[in-house]
Amino acid sequence: MAQKFSNNLSISLPLDINDTQIAIDLPTVDLDKINTLGAGDFELLTLNDGVNIEVIKVTAKSATDITIERGQEGVAASAFAAQTVIQGFITKETLDRFETGFNVSALNFDAVTAVAITADSAINSASTAQSTADNNTTEIAGLLDSIMTVSGQVLVDPNGNVVYL
Repeated sequence: MAQKFSNNLSISLPLDINDTQIAIDLPTVDLDKINTLGAGDFELLTLNDGVNIEVIKVTAKSATDITIERGQEGVAASAFAAQTVIQGFITKETLDRFETGFNVSALNFDAVTAVAITADSAINSASTAQSTADNNTTEIAGLLDSIMTVSGQVLVDPNGNVVYL
């Protein structure tokens, strides 16, 4: 069972709903903004008419409507008129679940340290490789200058290959 989230979800009720209604018919353009839910998945949304705010739990989505559980997070179910805004906000209980679900004492700091050390080693290796490449480029340029000075008959083709004349 996983909570799903939608970015910046804001749609309007197309019709009035009463306080016991557990399905909301929505146009396809609005349904497409709500997550597809697998078994046990849900999305928390709010109904807000400017006076009343209700948290609803979307438990299913079909081609024509969403199935909801009313009055979530201790807020009573209310009737709402058409054009009431349905929004996807982070709710207090969602944040509380994240806070209690994140068990710092269960983290394996040895593994985290090992990953950090490995990442640091990779960065150092990349830096060393870049430094070596820079040195090699400088050395090759110096060799080409020497060859051109000695023979005066060395050309470099467009691919960087040395051509002897």
